[in-house]
Amino acid sequence: MSEYLYILTGRVIPERAVVDICEVAFKVPVSEDVPEGDLFIQIIKSQIFVRFLASGEVRNIFTLRNIVEDATRMLLDVIGYLNGYGYDVEIIQAVQPNTGEKYVFGIDVPVLAGVCEKDGITYSDIFMALSKTDGYYLRRALADVREAMKSPMDTGFFCYRAIESLKNCYAKRSGLKPDDAQADAQAWELFRNKYSVPKQEILGIKTFADPVRHGNYPQAKPLTDKDRADVFKKTWEIIN
Repeated sequence: MSEYLYILTGRVIPERAVVDICEVAFKVPVSEDVPEGDLFIQIIKSQIFVRFLASGEVRNIFTLRNIVEDATRMLLDVIGYLNGYGYDVEIIQAVQPNTGEKYVFGIDVPVLAGVCEKDGITYSDIFMALSKTDGYYLRRALADVREAMKSPMDTGFFCYRAIESLKNCYAKRSGLKPDDAQADAQAWELFRNKYSVPKQEILGIKTFADPVRHGNYPQAKPLTDKDRADVFKKTWEIIN
């Protein structure tokens, strides 16, 4: 049986806080985009080196990148917790030696390219919204979508929380205090009606958020690269 090898490299941020971790092995379960395989991660002077060995071909290299980022973050979270350090991860490139294919990962989310421009949203528009007395709701929403872009496996959680911030903003403007289930349901209904947001769109994002929000990770729905793109697209449409 043919064996497929993928090599990914990246760096720990900030690089000046040097970290070394001996090679650690993980089992990767089969998914829609990535076959079952063995993942090996090593960090040398804050440089990340990863090997992924599988019996089949990876269908979506971005999903593999997301798996690698998540596993590497877990290792760094242990070191960070022990020392009180805040590390982050950047996976920069991937190579498949069998075929010679090479990938360089950008910082962009392709599905979001031109979305704000198409909707006529400018830098000035956002700053004006932030300067309002309740602009802190939008500020938190923007912070959450930033984290959603940086943390692939938690995309649903952060995107849903960003939408919740905007819902709470509208609730405040409407004089509501969504501090119980009935009031919260009313706030959601007013928010959806005001901005013509279909309930199913929000529930589609919530599906990926709920188990993570409540710490019930075994129940978390797997998030493929296609799923992630769909969550981002819906979130940007709602925020815009």
